[in-house]
Amino acid sequence: MIWLAISPLGLFLLYVLYVQYERGGAWIVFKLFGIPGYPLDVFYNVVLCLLMGRLPTKLTITVELPILAQVPGWRGEVAIALANLLNRLAPSGRHVQLNHR
Repeated sequence: MIWLAISPLGLFLLYVLYVQYERGGAWIVFKLFGIPGYPLDVFYNVVLCLLMGRLPTKLTITVELPILAQVPGWRGEVAIALANLLNRLAPSGRHVQLNHR
């Protein structure tokens, strides 16, 4: 079961729980899911950037995605698709701020 905690799926589940804090009120306690998710986010940001053929310039995937989205070709398209997925799951719909090309 430890594999789930350190896998990309584990990070995804923590994100889905964490982002619920955007609802406000009692949902704010869901921000605690960001604590175990932060180190995974930093690690998978490095992995994502290296897969895209770049070195990371920011710490987290959320902050790095708008930069990756500006890369032409399939890399940018993958970054945009991932950003759109994260935004659809966020109650505000604006977790990742993309600068549209």
